[in-house]
Amino acid sequence: MQSFRKPYARKILIATSIIVVPMIAFTIAIIWAVFAKKLDRATCPYPEICPGPELLNVTSNANYYVDFDAGRLAFISSLSATISFALVSILMMIYAYSAASQLLRSSDDSDQRTALPSPYQVSLLLRVLNAEILALGELCWEKVKRVFWKREKAEKLPSEERSSYALQRSIGILALCITASILIQVADTYFHIAITSTPFVQVISRDVAEHHYSRHLAPWCINRPGAGVMNNKNFWSCSLNRAPETGAFSLANNSLVNDYVLGPMQDYHLNYTGEDGAQFGIVGVPQAPQEMDWKATSFAVSTHCSAMPRYSCDLGEELNMQTFNCTKDRSGVDLDGRLTGYTAQEYYFDVHKYLKHKAAFYDTDLVGIEHVNTTAYNITDEGADEIFANPWHWITVLSVTSDDEKRQKTFSEDNRVWPKYTGGLDHMWLLCNSTVWDVTYTVVGHTVTSLKKRKSNGTMAGIASMSSFPIAFFGAELSMAVVAAGTANDPDGFIETYARETSKIYTRMLAAMTVTQPASLAQLRVSKIVTKLPVSALWILVVANMSFVALAFGLTILALMSASEDVYQVHTRLSITGLAAALFENSHAEKAVKSDSELFEESCPAKDRPLRKVGVRRTDTGGSSFHVMEV
Repeated sequence: MQSFRKPYARKILIATSIIVVPMIAFTIAIIWAVFAKKLDRATCPYPEICPGPELLNVTSNANYYVDFDAGRLAFISSLSATISFALVSILMMIYAYSAASQLLRSSDDSDQRTALPSPYQVSLLLRVLNAEILALGELCWEKVKRVFWKREKAEKLPSEERSSYALQRSIGILALCITASILIQVADTYFHIAITSTPFVQVISRDVAEHHYSRHLAPWCINRPGAGVMNNKNFWSCSLNRAPETGAFSLANNSLVNDYVLGPMQDYHLNYTGEDGAQFGIVGVPQAPQEMDWKATSFAVSTHCSAMPRYSCDLGEELNMQTFNCTKDRSGVDLDGRLTGYTAQEYYFDVHKYLKHKAAFYDTDLVGIEHVNTTAYNITDEGADEIFANPWHWITVLSVTSDDEKRQKTFSEDNRVWPKYTGGLDHMWLLCNSTVWDVTYTVVGHTVTSLKKRKSNGTMAGIASMSSFPIAFFGAELSMAVVAAGTANDPDGFIETYARETSKIYTRMLAAMTVTQPASLAQLRVSKIVTKLPVSALWILVVANMSFVALAFGLTILALMSASEDVYQVHTRLSITGLAAALFENSHAEKAVKSDSELFEESCPAKDRPLRKVGVRRTDTGGSSFHVMEV
């Protein structure tokens, strides 16, 4: 191999660098753009709150997901394809050293002179070495005509008509270079077709200290006076205040309650259906972003209702304030009273140890209120569990408010629906129970996905239940719960909807009597538009680019192995420049030169040399020829 200090060696290496440097640079650029911005396949930092496929896009090992604009990525990928055809001529210039060496050897060896090209083949050789694609096309067409039209075989052709080895090899190298360039074009086209923009969801863990999604009992409830005062929280619960002078009841923390009912925090509530069908209302997180998932501790109320069969209670004949009598054997409960005709009628059996409504459903006077001055004063924190039942039970009579004929028919045919009495609507009798729970729950996509529960103490039970007893502070909402239930298409849906809405109502005071604390786990789903790139598209392009580079290196090695001073002189003349010099410069073109320009006399300054110009002239045979003139 020749020294790299030789002029021709430098030219070979410079030509090689013109090919290799941009191709490698563009390949590195596309690989960097993909891997520097590549997003890992969507994984969950916390398996407990891992989103399902409806929230977390399904990714594939067959694709890269790149946080890089698809158009820009396609532009980078097209750079190598843009220049590859232009670089074919440089590859052939490098290979021309090998062709020059072959011509020189064949010329020096008398046994190989038959392998030298004819004048016409020299013209073809020059066109091929100059990467003239049309010349390759003409040769292919000529070959097709000989084989299929003239039925000629290469071995039967006269030696002077056979292509020289140098020409054949040059044609093969040009075809190889063009093929390598076409592979890059094909790879780039596939890259452009395969690349797409797609939504991608990343799940990022968040600092729980910044996300207060859990709940615990508020200081104003904990610090409220207990035993020793008439407004004892252990008797009235933290939900109620009772004025000793007037005996009037009011909701504690009423302004905050309103915020949770109709104000900015009304979206705090979460619903969950237990395995037994119980409807849980959970004190969740107000104004929580839709993209947040979390695990937290809080409080919940579950409500379960079952319908009493039609006429399982005896009804009186008087339509105004119709009486009823239920027995445990027939209806599951011993109770008598009068119906009021209201949309929703409730009677609580065991909310409070010492207080009870006098009669269902019409008499809301409290039994036991006369002893309150004695009992309320003495109840301690330890006694709260005995005061407030958990669960508590009640019976409710609900009107079926829908006037849709199809629904009315479905309800009237069900044995659990009672025909209309005073009030003009069919109705259902439900036996319900509610329980307050300490819960640990998980939320994914604002849907509760799991819930672990432990029964709460009497303090928490009283906060939930005493908002509806002894006075139904949320009576209007309970009526709206009946309206919501009336939208169901069948009695089962009616019962389920009512239980769900009731659980939600009972959480109002739990929300107002608790404060936030850090969640157990928190994560954020970040959705963005990214580029989906098939793995095959990237690596096919990389392989095509590197194949082109490998071809350049291979031809460079051949050129360096073949090059010498003599070969360089031949190489200089295997070009349009060399052909023009041989035509017009005569003996001057035969001198040793360092560059193409030295083949011409005009490159050597001389004051007394006449100015020469090349023209054309007609010949006697009807053709034309070049003519050198001195002017």
